[in-house]
Amino acid sequence: MLLPGARYTSATSTSLAEGWSLERLTPPSRLFGANGLRTGPDGRVYVAQVTGSQISAIDVGTGRLETISAKGGDIIAPDDVAFGPQGDLYATEVMD
Repeated sequence: MLLPGARYTSATSTSLAEGWSLERLTPPSRLFGANGLRTGPDGRVYVAQVTGSQISAIDVGTGRLETISAKGGDIIAPDDVAFGPQGDLYATEVMD
């Protein structure tokens, strides 16, 4: 079952306790386990997503999100990112 605005599915129906209500105040995150952040030489913010197993770059001017290292690639659980003097991207991992 996929609830409106939900990221994950569930095999069982969920319900709230009597007298309570649930309302989402923010849109779902486009990032999965965002941890390490660095501004790159191109001005974009690079994000290590440890539970998403990917690295993404956000253009702060447009909000465009680009996947730099896709899930299922060589990087398993990126924890942090850094840039070298020549602009090379380095990442640390917690699982590999």
